[in-house]
Amino acid sequence: MLLAGLTGCVQVEQDLVLNPDGSGTLTVVYGVKDQDLQRMRQLATQMVAIDPSLAPKDVDWLTAFDEEVIRTEWAKVAQEGVALRSVATSQEGGWRFMTADISFVNLQRLFECGMIKDCHIALTRGPGGQYGYQQSVDVGRSLKSLPAGMDMATLQPMLGMMLKEFKAEFRISVPGDILRTNADRTEGRQAVWSMHGGQADLAKRLQELDLRLMFDGKNLRIADAQSL
Repeated sequence: MLLAGLTGCVQVEQDLVLNPDGSGTLTVVYGVKDQDLQRMRQLATQMVAIDPSLAPKDVDWLTAFDEEVIRTEWAKVAQEGVALRSVATSQEGGWRFMTADISFVNLQRLFECGMIKDCHIALTRGPGGQYGYQQSVDVGRSLKSLPAGMDMATLQPMLGMMLKEFKAEFRISVPGDILRTNADRTEGRQAVWSMHGGQADLAKRLQELDLRLMFDGKNLRIADAQSL
């Protein structure tokens, strides 16, 4: 997420649908402007060089926009209970897009497959039967992967320009009525967080990304789950 934000014109969409039995789907759309791809590849190479915990394969898929590359990476972590239903790439108006559609039998299986990184996600059932969902980003780990001499303080003056065409939307649909959320808006049982370059507090929102919602758990028995 941070790599995407720091490399210019990027669009991200996440659509998580949770069913009453705990199964669901995760659809991710990721787009980059053609003119920013080379800059993105250079930064990715630098990140791998200075962070021993990263391997080229950890970031290659971000710039490949190749369906076979994505399927190959998925095959390395695929496990029972989680399936890559489809993956597609496209070009439109100077942009390249990748869309991945994943199904899972429960959230814990999705987390254990290892495709979700630098992100804390948890679903827990409260004492009153309600469910709480939280999704936040580990900005600290991402900052350690930036090239030497680059941190949020040095980047701050440039963020307005770099994030000018940035756009992200996170949608989470749950099987019970939403009781509380910090989302920008709700549409029935769907919570939506929208971020774009025109927002004065965009840099802060990205650094402190924290999606939260609570929904009614009546007649639901969904197992708790937490990312690794």
